[in-house]
Amino acid sequence: MKTNKSITILYVDDEEINLFLFDKFFSGLWNIFTASSGSEGLEILEKHSEINFIFSDMNMPVMNGLEFIRQVKLNFPSIPCSIISGYSFSLEMDNAIIENLIKGFFQKPYTNKDIIDHVEKGLNLSL
Repeated sequence: MKTNKSITILYVDDEEINLFLFDKFFSGLWNIFTASSGSEGLEILEKHSEINFIFSDMNMPVMNGLEFIRQVKLNFPSIPCSIISGYSFSLEMDNAIIENLIKGFFQKPYTNKDIIDHVEKGLNLSL
């Protein structure tokens, strides 16, 4: 696994510890932005056109992960998005994958390798 600072990831989660851990695990590899809500994530996207990939928690107050991603796709349809959740895979997640709304689903705790492989595959990279 090589550092690729040309990749910029946005991670949205309402739990500060999850934002901290994602940044700690992956900031050595990629540029990381974190947001504590869907609305904050949308604001970051408006300001940072360099974002290549988005991960979002599913269960958040006000706007859940799929609602956030649906909003993302209105203005940024080419950015691949995936869900990270503490809950099990569901029919709703399956439908989101079939609709090509999300590229994947990861249940917490995820492995760093799974996230790295998923980003590389989603961006067609050979790091």
